[in-house]
Amino acid sequence: MLEQNILMVDDRSENLVALEAILEAPGRNLIKATSGNKALGVLLKEEVSLVLLDVQMPVMDGFEVAELMRSNCKTQSVPIIFLTAINKEQQYVFKGYESGAVDYLFKPLEEPILKSKVDFFLLLDKQKKELGQSLQDIKRLQQKNTSLLNAIGEGIIGFDEEGRVTFSNPVADSFLAGDGFSLEGKHFEDLFFPSKSKEERLNWRETAIYRECSEGNRYHDFGDLYCSMGERFVPVSYTATAINSADHPFRGVVLVVQDAILHEASREVSQAKSNRRYIRKRISVALRVFDPGTGANLGSLDNLTVGGLKLKSKDQSEPGVDYELSMVLPAPIDGVNTISFTAKCMWSQQARYSNDFSAGFKFSQLSERNRLIIETLLKEF
Repeated sequence: MLEQNILMVDDRSENLVALEAILEAPGRNLIKATSGNKALGVLLKEEVSLVLLDVQMPVMDGFEVAELMRSNCKTQSVPIIFLTAINKEQQYVFKGYESGAVDYLFKPLEEPILKSKVDFFLLLDKQKKELGQSLQDIKRLQQKNTSLLNAIGEGIIGFDEEGRVTFSNPVADSFLAGDGFSLEGKHFEDLFFPSKSKEERLNWRETAIYRECSEGNRYHDFGDLYCSMGERFVPVSYTATAINSADHPFRGVVLVVQDAILHEASREVSQAKSNRRYIRKRISVALRVFDPGTGANLGSLDNLTVGGLKLKSKDQSEPGVDYELSMVLPAPIDGVNTISFTAKCMWSQQARYSNDFSAGFKFSQLSERNRLIIETLLKEF
């Protein structure tokens, strides 16, 4: 049970005993203070839900205590009920409210009224704390979801029912918008095309993605959509899933652009899937990637295309950073034994059942000669 502290301040001990007898209940911790200075000391040490404050006290009266409470960020929002046996004139009451009181009770206190007001302010305090906890839980959940989205090595894009981007992860942003830019607010029709040209446009509501997802289906395809990477257009493999809610059958689509950075392959390469798997296996075993500056072994090649590579290593790579990399070829190609290039790390994550890391890299500087060597490597090995 949530325990709430009630601070009772009165210079007369018998008054504090009487208040304690009236207000004592499960879930309440009644704290007594016989002076303004003692009350301020308690407020600085404890988290107090409500203050019952006598106005007429020696040395420091209730008005001064209230004013000091309102000047401190820790205590300025704590509700105060003034208790007084004298002067019901408006001017006197107004002074209490100006000092920071939220309510006024006059002695002799009427027990039902006192209990009702205390119950009300404690309920407000409880609701405030529960709301604060809920906001913290939501913030933690948002941070967790953001971390998961950022860790995934595939582009994740959310579209509303009109086809506009509502969220995206860094991989999708970098691939479709460019480094430092966000996809949020962009339209599906400006990001994906039916061919290798921006002249031919799609109608969002006429796409297979919209048609299938609006009916509650999941949709997957490879090669029927293209996106631009600078001057080039590449096919994308994707899976589309509908966003639904209890009160709305279709709110949009989550698009997972699978291996979009690494798979710059044509339809023909996709159709030669089994052969491509064999090539990747041979290459990943044969090739090691190293640092051309130090000669340090950085890991083994797990996947290679003309657009980038996937690296398996003992150390984690940092997404967004350009790396100078080299690799020794399994045999001379065009008279070359080693190729070097610059590649940007797009994602990095730890393997589920080992201490190894996998990282996806996109070529940021690759000479035309080395690109042709990689194409030959993919075909011959």
